[in-house]
Amino acid sequence: MDSGFDRLRRGNCTLYIHKDFRDDIGHQTCGNNTAGVRNNIGQQTSGNDIGVVRDDIGQQTSGNDIGVVRDDIGHQTCGNNTTSVRNDIFEQTLLAGKEELHKRYHPTPVPSSKFTSVCKFIVRFGDVERVIYFKEYFCRSTWDFVKHLFRPSRARRALKAALMLAANGFESPAIIAMGQCRFVFFTMRNFVATLEVESARSVYQIIADKQYSPNTGQFRMKRSLAGSFGRTIGRMHAIGIFHGDLRLGNVLVRKEQDSWRFFFLDNERTKKFRRLPARLRLKNLVQINMFEPWLASDTDRMRFFKEYWAENKKSKVEKAALIKKVLKKTSRRLRKKQVLKL
Repeated sequence: MDSGFDRLRRGNCTLYIHKDFRDDIGHQTCGNNTAGVRNNIGQQTSGNDIGVVRDDIGQQTSGNDIGVVRDDIGHQTCGNNTTSVRNDIFEQTLLAGKEELHKRYHPTPVPSSKFTSVCKFIVRFGDVERVIYFKEYFCRSTWDFVKHLFRPSRARRALKAALMLAANGFESPAIIAMGQCRFVFFTMRNFVATLEVESARSVYQIIADKQYSPNTGQFRMKRSLAGSFGRTIGRMHAIGIFHGDLRLGNVLVRKEQDSWRFFFLDNERTKKFRRLPARLRLKNLVQINMFEPWLASDTDRMRFFKEYWAENKKSKVEKAALIKKVLKKTSRRLRKKQVLKL
């Protein structure tokens, strides 16, 4: 497990708690000086002295004096002294099980697949309240249960993928805890807890929003989103990263001044290859295109591919052949989806 996590044990359950990431609210004081703390939308607050500022993938810049840095679960550093404001009750509740979690936090269910259970609730870290998403994974079949005798749990793979994405300059909701309960060699329970990405919506929600229709001033924003998303996925594929489920509902986006910022969900099957296999490139591109045809124009789709190809150098023949495959497979899957609805 990554050294950035503390490990807690209770019975046959182990909980890994992130101990070193920044709170994205970003306001904090210590003594008479206020440090510059960068929040998740890139703003910075400063007092008399600007201290260490940690960005979203853990890099730091420093001023003349080190002030205060709040991490994502509320650790606070004041000079050489560290005061932990981690929530011990929250951590013990995660270890105690889902029944205890429901008693204490009364979570709100969130729609998910039949092989997962997702809910959200509010937890206080020090003087800050944060929305937490809790996701528990279930076995898909008997064979799936047997496979996990020899491979990491889905929660552990999700955490590993999130760390890999961050190391390569891509973002996902911050995982503040990962837990698994085992009986001998069998994983009986596994889950992750993540921070809510504030002021973000899924890419699907934005393209389906009527305010982005051609008759509004927001139309250019929708087109810029298509281009920015194409560049982001292009960069991801160029360095060999395959996302396990790249549907538009699994990508959160937030508008920041003149740019878009993307956060990738459901990363337990996300992997990095030396060279991205052609079949996986095709699979991701089809997943992205799995939405109703009237939600985006052909121009928008071509804008996505134009920016995508700018990051992935291919010949015109290769580009045309791949786009043809993507559109053909997408059309076939959409027709099948319509038949299943009837």
